[in-house]
Amino acid sequence: MQFDQLATPGTVLHTKWMGPGYLADIADGLADLKQHGVVVLLKPFHEPNIGAFWWGSNNPSALRLDAFKRAWQQLVGFLRVTRGLDNLLIGYAANAGGVHHASYYPGDEWVDVLGVDAYRHESAWLTPGGIIGTTAVRSLAPAKPFLFTELGADVDDGHYQYATVITGMRSHERDAVAYLCWKARHNPARNPNPQALMNYPDVVDRANVVIVPVPPPSTPLPPPPPEVDPRKVKLA
Repeated sequence: MQFDQLATPGTVLHTKWMGPGYLADIADGLADLKQHGVVVLLKPFHEPNIGAFWWGSNNPSALRLDAFKRAWQQLVGFLRVTRGLDNLLIGYAANAGGVHHASYYPGDEWVDVLGVDAYRHESAWLTPGGIIGTTAVRSLAPAKPFLFTELGADVDDGHYQYATVITGMRSHERDAVAYLCWKARHNPARNPNPQALMNYPDVVDRANVVIVPVPPPSTPLPPPPPEVDPRKVKLA
C-alpha cells in the first residue's frame, strides 16, 4: 500500500481517496446519521499494529508511521471540519495480540476515546495484565475514556465464557467504560450463559437507557466547504 501517496494532497491516490466511492461517500452516510440524531463511534484504520489490513503492519517503518498519522489527521479533519460532522467519537483501537500498540497514535487532538481489540482466551481476563497492550494504550492519554473496542474468543468455537470475561474485566480493567462483543460466533447469544454478562451489576444495556427520537431537520445540510488542510487545524 502506497500510504505516503495516500496521505499527500495532490497525488492521484489522495484525490481518489478523498472523493466519491471513498471518504466522500462515508461522509455522506455519517451526515445522514447526524440528521437523525445518531452519534457514531468511528474507529479509523483499526488494529493498525497487526498485518491483517492494508493500513497496518506489525513491523512499521518510521516513514509508514508518519504517513499513517497524516492520513488519520486528514480523515478526521475532512469529516469534522470540512463536512462539519460533530456527531463522531473518534476511537484509536490497537489489537491486543500485536505489538507497537502505541506507535500509530496520531495525537490527542485527533482522538476522543482509546481502546484495545481483545480476542483472548477467557482465562487471560482473570490475570492482572493478561490483556496485553492495555497499559500502553491507556498511557497515551490517561484522561481519555478507555474501552474494549472489540472483544471475543481466541478460538471461535461457540464455547466462550463471557461470564468469566466480565468478572475479570471488572477486577483488573475497572476503568474500562464500555465493551463491544464482535459478531458471528463471538456473539454472546451464541455462547454459553450470555445472561451472566448482560445481568452483571455494572452493565447498562438498552433497557436501562431512555432513547429520545430526534426528528430530521426541515432543511438539508448545506454543501461542504472546500477541503481544509488538517495540519493547520486543531480540534477541540
